[in-house]
Amino acid sequence: MKANFSECICSSPGFCPIFGKKMGINPPDWKWCQKSTPDDRKSYFNILAKAPPSDNTDTFSIISQAKTKEEAFLYFLTLKNHQYKCDEASKAQLDRNKIIFKYLNQDNLDFKPNNIEIACLGHSQKQFDSIEERSYIRKVNLNTLDAGQYSGNEWAESRAFVTKNLFSKDVDFVGFITASWNNKYESFSRIDNLHNWDTAKILLNSKPEDKIVLCADIFCPCWWTTTDQGSNILSVFFGNKSHTIGKRLLKLVNLDNFKHIKVPFANQIIAHRLIIQRYIDYLQNENILDKVDWFVKKLAIKYIDKSNEIKIFYQNNRIQAYLMEMISCFWFANQDFVYIPNAKRKSCWYELSNIKKRTENHKE
Repeated sequence: MKANFSECICSSPGFCPIFGKKMGINPPDWKWCQKSTPDDRKSYFNILAKAPPSDNTDTFSIISQAKTKEEAFLYFLTLKNHQYKCDEASKAQLDRNKIIFKYLNQDNLDFKPNNIEIACLGHSQKQFDSIEERSYIRKVNLNTLDAGQYSGNEWAESRAFVTKNLFSKDVDFVGFITASWNNKYESFSRIDNLHNWDTAKILLNSKPEDKIVLCADIFCPCWWTTTDQGSNILSVFFGNKSHTIGKRLLKLVNLDNFKHIKVPFANQIIAHRLIIQRYIDYLQNENILDKVDWFVKKLAIKYIDKSNEIKIFYQNNRIQAYLMEMISCFWFANQDFVYIPNAKRKSCWYELSNIKKRTENHKE
């Protein structure tokens, strides 16, 4: 849908396909939009969509044609096949969407900025500059983290999970997100606009027993190891040995039994502190980083496919980080949490030309 700022296109409060958010009772709201000038609407749009242009064309068309905007958006984020489809996980998501939609129907919830802290993890000032300053976002340079023997860049964002005292003691909700969020995901879900997310308000008004986890996009973890050659993530590194290597790793970290459900990908997670602590406890109690380091050096390195320079860079420098992301997915698939997605990854993010730009200086 082409943005039209000449008039308010919504006949009542609800999800606006132009601004990509719910326009309700909190300013700037639906009434504000009705009375605003075209320049004011355009300025507000620019605040919400400062991320680089997207090549996505179907997001707003789906929303604009639906009778229930919020439900259409939930379908788009959870059931519309983007990169990978698991029929079993999609079937399970139908029931999970009913739970999520019940939460989304809550009204008049406040955002509580003093009770949440999100670690925005990155390597370069360029990444941090893409995100506007917010009281709830703490920009953390990964190269300055003291994670002991796991402080090397081969661990990428996963080293933050074993860094002590990363968050203030007086906040109940914490999270980990990449500093590339606004560049990696579609612009309707900018991380520095979290205070306007209905899902963030839901989280901040929830109790630990609600087990709500906000994230970016969600997929079934079987995408990592499926036997369908050429379609699983590990095959990029290990070719036709990917399924065997994946099974051996999951057995090593006690995650070889899991449910086919859609879970957070790439360690973009925001939840109650007690929920995050459960994952950290798992990493520590099972000595996961030690096991992954051993696994890479003693087994995985023998089967790495050296087909091009970009793959070689990732394989030689980030294989531990990739396996940690895989473990995160399978761990979440073994929990009974409510995963609420908020973003869709740009289709061009993992194109080789895009990867090359991000790895030229070995900073991202």
